[in-house]
Amino acid sequence: MQKVIMVFVMVIAFLLSAPIQASAFTNGSFESGLAGWENYNVDVGSWWLPSHGSYCVDLSGMSAGWVRQSFSTNPGSTYAVSFDMAGNMYSSPTIKTMVVDILDASSVSLYSQQYTFNTTGWSGANASSFNGWEYHSLLFTATSDITTLKFTSLINTAYGPSIDNVQVYTTTIPEPSCMFLFVMALAVCLFKVLSKI
Repeated sequence: MQKVIMVFVMVIAFLLSAPIQASAFTNGSFESGLAGWENYNVDVGSWWLPSHGSYCVDLSGMSAGWVRQSFSTNPGSTYAVSFDMAGNMYSSPTIKTMVVDILDASSVSLYSQQYTFNTTGWSGANASSFNGWEYHSLLFTATSDITTLKFTSLINTAYGPSIDNVQVYTTTIPEPSCMFLFVMALAVCLFKVLSKI
């Protein structure tokens, strides 16, 4: 019976802490082209092996470009953003740089950070077997009911940074003390029920 209680507690804790994908965020792997994304001067394709699905985005079309998507958020809730980054390996510069911005409904910055990718060792000759995608993740706390995620290239050529597999999850969970009390209360209830069987 003690084992049953322990399993029950673990399941409840997992359910309370498991991230839930933001329902309004769409097409993070660009399988539908740029549907759902506002964009400027970017390319969608499969010039090198994408990290997820069949397509990825080069954030520099003929020069530096950007993509952005707005989605529903709950003020005060914490969200996780994850994405894979690579770079157009067909030409210089070797170091591809982009900025990730998160903005609230009034365009106030909640997060802004540069990311780089080094294409050394990769070229058009081995692009079809590319497996160098780098995973990144970040957290932010929403302050409005609409939040915008934006990726901007800092490479002003046609060979920029690349992104794929963009995901947004809500991660807000009860305070640790509240969660502990909640789980313990459930465990006690379960114990009482099982003791009568």
